[in-house]
Amino acid sequence: MSSIATDCVRTSDRKLSIVVLSGGWSAEREVSLASGRAVIDALRSRGHDVREVDPAEIDVLTGCPDKAERVLGWRRSTSFAQLVEMMVRPDCDRAAKGCLHPAS
Repeated sequence: MSSIATDCVRTSDRKLSIVVLSGGWSAEREVSLASGRAVIDALRSRGHDVREVDPAEIDVLTGCPDKAERVLGWRRSTSFAQLVEMMVRPDCDRAAKGCLHPAS
């Protein structure tokens, strides 16, 4: 969590509704789940309403950054096109090498 987000959550006088993404499809899935649970426990201990979401268990994941921008002052640093490139490039590289299995 960014220092801006941490400060906002720590000093907030009101209960926030927060979604924590953890898990996913990577080899580090178990580490992500464990750290996500630790974050959730810490946020709940401060009285916030927290929901855990594992992207690997959802068919379609959508979101809107408006609240993060408005409440936390967060600004995106990666465009949608850059994000797609980052996500697809490893698969394209593996395919170019003739290695189509994930994490090969």
